[in-house]
Amino acid sequence: MSATDQNLGELRAKCLLELKSVAGSDAYPTALIDNKLNEGYYAVFNQPKRNIYLREGSVEFMSIADTPVTSKITVGDTTVNVVSADAFPSSGKILVGEDIITYTGKTNTSFTGCSGVGHTTSDNPLCRAVYPLKTYLPNIDEQQIRSILINGIALEMFPFERFLTQNQFTFYKYTIFDGNLILPKYNTSGRVMINYFKELTPMVADSDTPSLIPNAYRQMLVYYAVGLILILDDKRTGWELYYNYNPQRPERSSGLYFEWLRNFYGKYSRRVDEDRKRGASVYD
Repeated sequence: MSATDQNLGELRAKCLLELKSVAGSDAYPTALIDNKLNEGYYAVFNQPKRNIYLREGSVEFMSIADTPVTSKITVGDTTVNVVSADAFPSSGKILVGEDIITYTGKTNTSFTGCSGVGHTTSDNPLCRAVYPLKTYLPNIDEQQIRSILINGIALEMFPFERFLTQNQFTFYKYTIFDGNLILPKYNTSGRVMINYFKELTPMVADSDTPSLIPNAYRQMLVYYAVGLILILDDKRTGWELYYNYNPQRPERSSGLYFEWLRNFYGKYSRRVDEDRKRGASVYD
């Protein structure tokens, strides 16, 4: 067995050892054991008022200061002229008025190859950067975002429609539309931090690991799987040893799984108020 990074194959072998069985046994099929190990992996992180540090991640980048549009834009225009496009990517998206405009090129003072201009401007509005989430967080969706800060100031999520219609009140707001992050109006660049919950990836191949659980605590997944398999077998004594759940007082559940789980939580988690999380999340 690996001393540093137990994988699915090794955890399964430990389950069979606890069950006093061998690989390929009809009594304990591989698929059943793997399913229970993955179920335990999810159960560890499915406590609604716990924030497990190991599941937290963050990414930082510098925002792009808004730049004024310098000439009127009409529906269907393919060029947007601005004071300066220097800080913007060579291609990407911008927000002008209500339109998220995609551009394929730029000069020092314009965006070219534009598509998505659906409104004619009556004045010279601001041109604002649009940040595709997948650029910064390729493996998560917006529901995994815990918080967004600019220069250490926390922002509040606003629906896209309200964000556009109540711009004067959105200095501490952000919005997400069609996978794109839009930040509040800023005259200068700021340091943006996105805090998020990492996604749990089920173990499939023998070499896969429950990467968010340190190796020293992976034994609890073995006890979880063995306990639930013994429940299916109605082997009461073994079930009480490995997974003795107390529905009236969950925190007082006994069994080896819960002993390891409490030790894990004691080291890697803190109690949090559910209200601190924005809406539904894969964390819940």
